[in-house]
Amino acid sequence: MRGYTQKTMSLLASFIIAIFFSFPLTIAATNASQLDSQSTDTTAFDSDTAAQKSLTDYIKQLEMVYESDNNSDRESNINSLAEDQVGYLRDTYINSGMHIQNAEIDTKVLTASRDGSDMKIATEMTTVITYEYRAEDGQHTDYSSSTDIHNIILKKITGHTYTITSDTLVPEEETDVASSPSSSAPLDISSDPGLTSEQVLTQLNSTDMSLPPHPYAGAKPVVEPQLSADYALKWTAPPYDGDEREDYNSDYPYNGELHDCTNFLSQAVHAGGLQYQLYDYDPYNSLNWKPTIMFRNGYTWHNAEASYQYMKKNAYNIFDDIRMDTGSLIYVDWSNSGKMSHALMITSAGRIFLETGEIRFVPNISQKSRNRHNEPLQTYVARAVKENPNLRWHPLATRWIPL
Repeated sequence: MRGYTQKTMSLLASFIIAIFFSFPLTIAATNASQLDSQSTDTTAFDSDTAAQKSLTDYIKQLEMVYESDNNSDRESNINSLAEDQVGYLRDTYINSGMHIQNAEIDTKVLTASRDGSDMKIATEMTTVITYEYRAEDGQHTDYSSSTDIHNIILKKITGHTYTITSDTLVPEEETDVASSPSSSAPLDISSDPGLTSEQVLTQLNSTDMSLPPHPYAGAKPVVEPQLSADYALKWTAPPYDGDEREDYNSDYPYNGELHDCTNFLSQAVHAGGLQYQLYDYDPYNSLNWKPTIMFRNGYTWHNAEASYQYMKKNAYNIFDDIRMDTGSLIYVDWSNSGKMSHALMITSAGRIFLETGEIRFVPNISQKSRNRHNEPLQTYVARAVKENPNLRWHPLATRWIPL
């Protein structure tokens, strides 16, 4: 009788804890969602055909920069601002052995306001790059896509003409909805330092073909890599190539346009075969792994730091090289604080033959918040480093176990 009572009391306490913690954090999640979806005023831009033409012309310039993939064919009339904005991204494709055939940029103006005769707009840009490359089995054509938000200033130079004088990329850095409890401690950076951006770029430029780790005979993966990657590729490609509710699997919770990277990664890992775990009703219990626990976001499912700790203990191995194979995970510490704040997955990888005769191992990544579909990791890193040069990268490779 006493044992039964203790068990009952333990479950009751766990239930009360879950209910107690659910209310304030549910409100926080709701507020975050409201901020993401709040109505925006684009009247100033929508009613100004000159401003619209200026943005259209600038987008054409950006597309031209992408498509001019060697110095000999770069056109002299390309805007220097456009070159500064995406030229370094184009170069990462070239460096990875990918020859850009076409670039298309779709825009959506989110906000617009006047500053005297000038105009400021926040614009969502989705860039689709079609490219060719030579692999071990011959020539291939593929595509990648990425979505970013740009703050643009249009300066009026005549009564009916604007010129774009500034284009600032809004940093991707994410705020988790599943906030850390006050007792949560950062990583011991001395024992788990991750990789600096300089180390990552050096590895990606290497021609050492001894990596990544491959499966071995008589073993199976804890998480099936291709199944995970297939899920991530499906839900980042059209018609799901955005960060709004309709771009996500409705079987799972949605945390808002800026807060769902780890939730999405967990979905892909689950699609690869990692099963839910529920030891009690406490959403903060590090042993639990489930999307929702008692109407509350599961901490290890939605929070990047908690997810990293869970995955390296249960399904993946810490790896000291970013060049990993399909299905591997990458966690990012944006502020080098010892706590992860972002998560993404390698969704394809392979050897590419460069015209110089060199061979590179090229991983491509997919993620949500913001949506990226099979983008070269080198491109992703170059953009991230420009936003924050001090961030740290924490690779987790697929774990193989004996049959």
